[in-house]
Amino acid sequence: MERRTSFLLVFLLVASAVTVILPSVNALNETIYVPRGSKPVMDGLIEPGEWSHAANVSFATDGGICTIYFKHAESSLYVAFDMPYQKPESAAQVFLDTNNDKATAPQTDDYRLYITRSGLNYKENRGTGTTWDSSNIPSGWMAMVQVIDSSRWNAEFNISFAKLNITEPICDKVTGIMFINAWTGSGDYYWPSGAFWTNPSTWATAYWCQKIVGGELVSNPIPSPLIAVAVVAVASTVVLGYMFKRK
Repeated sequence: MERRTSFLLVFLLVASAVTVILPSVNALNETIYVPRGSKPVMDGLIEPGEWSHAANVSFATDGGICTIYFKHAESSLYVAFDMPYQKPESAAQVFLDTNNDKATAPQTDDYRLYITRSGLNYKENRGTGTTWDSSNIPSGWMAMVQVIDSSRWNAEFNISFAKLNITEPICDKVTGIMFINAWTGSGDYYWPSGAFWTNPSTWATAYWCQKIVGGELVSNPIPSPLIAVAVVAVASTVVLGYMFKRK
């Protein structure tokens, strides 16, 4: 009975520690790590090797697969969309929750940045606290598009750290993020799956972290909340092992 009681107490202690350390459930449903890489040429075309330092996500969209590449360089976030050929009104959209507060409606720290395949609709929206404001001229970012014959089209974004509310050093900075291939002939296609454009709490979490190794800035691929979970798990294993050894 004493051993069961001790085991239960340790289990509850670990569970409560994990609850305190982890961000919200939605924040951990989808996470991405934004690596540090070289600055791409902002011409709207994904060239071979240009995004080799980037991470990426892919999802089904109208006409095939949409692949999105992302990395940071020289105080900017770079995002590239590779999409099947679609109608001129189709769009590449990047959503940002710069404070990662996971609100259920767009706040003033939230942005929607977008450009259409035609390049004619190139604007941004900012949250008001309840919805999105009317479309505005881009500020703190730029985007370019190119159509690749009749099979695909590309879009590239350069989003400044100032727009993202990021200052150096960026270690442990987190940003809510979502991507949409929108206004296609068959609807809107989201990453992450299940996210929604007016609900930042459903967006993914992007981790930014750097450290110095041999005089070079390199990125840390392990988000700090996950490190904390690992530490708690190891500590609980040690405690349990010691407790049963004594018995």
